[in-house]
Amino acid sequence: MKKLLTFSLGMMLTACTFYPLGMTEAEWNTLTKEEKLAARMKDAELYEQRQLRYAIERQNMLREERIEANTDAIKSTSKAATAAATAANAVSTSQQNPINNNVVVSPNINLSNMGNSSNNNTSSSNNNNTLTNNNSK
Repeated sequence: MKKLLTFSLGMMLTACTFYPLGMTEAEWNTLTKEEKLAARMKDAELYEQRQLRYAIERQNMLREERIEANTDAIKSTSKAATAAATAANAVSTSQQNPINNNVVVSPNINLSNMGNSSNNNTSSSNNNNTLTNNNSK
């Protein structure tokens, strides 16, 4: 099993052999050692340039995403602030102009008379009179 795994790994590495600058095996084999070294160095230089270009593009993309996220956050905050201001305005308007339902609560209700049913009826009629009198004003 170990031998099969080693053989398979070796075959994969051999199949993945590549030559610098997109050369074929025949082109590579015709080069001298100095030319091969120069080709590998040029290939490494091009690789570095690609990596640098990729890194710059990635930074620009992240910057644009961050700007979009900030813009969305500002819009959301603005909408929330507008909604809060509208709600606060509605509350202050309702406090300035309360809705008049013609309901008057008498603060002079005698709670000690609540147990006595005859007094309770009298108290209720007095309260009704108070409500009526206040409504007529």
